[in-house]
Amino acid sequence: MTDKDTKNAIEEIWSLMRENAKQMKETDRHLKEQFSDLKEQMKEQIKETDRYLKETDRHLKETDRHLKETDRQMKETDRQMKETDMQLREKFSDLKDYVGNVGQNNGAVAESFFYNTLANNMKLGDFTFDFIEANVERQNRRQNIKGEYDIILHNSHVITIVETKYKVHPNDIKKLKEKKLPMFRRLYPDKKDFTLYGAIAGMAFPKKVKELALEQGLFVLTQGGGNIHVEKRNIQKF
Repeated sequence: MTDKDTKNAIEEIWSLMRENAKQMKETDRHLKEQFSDLKEQMKEQIKETDRYLKETDRHLKETDRHLKETDRQMKETDRQMKETDMQLREKFSDLKDYVGNVGQNNGAVAESFFYNTLANNMKLGDFTFDFIEANVERQNRRQNIKGEYDIILHNSHVITIVETKYKVHPNDIKKLKEKKLPMFRRLYPDKKDFTLYGAIAGMAFPKKVKELALEQGLFVLTQGGGNIHVEKRNIQKF
């Protein structure tokens, strides 16, 4: 190889080295630009993530506040419901007592009216009585039975049990016929030879209930104009 060739070869090597250095600088510039862009993007993403986390934290705190408020309202509602329930129970108890007292007063009014009227004229249908008793209680401890009777009319051979109600219900008729009249026979064995009748008396007497009482063979006593009106149909002996 001649000196010229060597010189050319060396020149070519330097040229390649310069070109390579230039490319490396260009690559380094591109890398720096890309890194700078990536860095900015990461900063933005970090900022966005931080903003999102703060917003999420704010929502969580707001949700927690709402939950606490809801819990407070539920406790308050529960307290008010308990208070209302207590007030309703008290009012219901007062109303129950009032209704009970009214019922007792009405019952006493009915019993007093029929007793006083019958005491002034002790007649039922074709029967005339010599004695009248009110609020009669009797019990037989040996048999463990007890009976209570509003009014008892009797003479030397006939007894009539009068059940008094302010307003008569079908149950009152059933109780008189199926329980009170049979119980009287057991409580008063000394009256076994007496003829026993039943009567139901009411200040208010629904038509259907009155028909039922008449069908069951009872005297029906109602009030009108300060007097007693007596109805009967196929009176039954008990």
